[in-house]
Amino acid sequence: MNLSVKLILVSLFLSSLFSCSTTNDELFPETFEVNQLPQIDPIVSQHFINVSLVPNGPICDKEIMANVEIIDSQGNAHNQVVVAKNGIIDFTYDKKASGNYSVVFKDFETNQLMGSVSFYLSDIDMNKDYYLKTIEYSNCNF
Repeated sequence: MNLSVKLILVSLFLSSLFSCSTTNDELFPETFEVNQLPQIDPIVSQHFINVSLVPNGPICDKEIMANVEIIDSQGNAHNQVVVAKNGIIDFTYDKKASGNYSVVFKDFETNQLMGSVSFYLSDIDMNKDYYLKTIEYSNCNF
């Protein structure tokens, strides 16, 4: 095929593509998110450290309990069992000291890792009312 025939075919294809739409049709239909993530209140509680495990997809009906462990830079560990509310697992901790922290979320029944995060609290962080950290997980896998 020569170039002029190819150009004619391309122009016919494009004109038929655009002529099929009416005023009510959209070439690119509006998309919407089927599974909207739950919104987190920026001030989770009156505690200083607030770590939230938030679903990154659909929220399943299964009640999820997580064993949450926080370890500070001195090696002090604190364990707490937390039940998910609307798929969100909120962990709070009152200790207000600078340094490294590691927080691990594990499924209470299977001990399977759900999520973890490490962070450093500086002297500047100590001047804040609270410290908020959010991580995502797949809610239906647990």
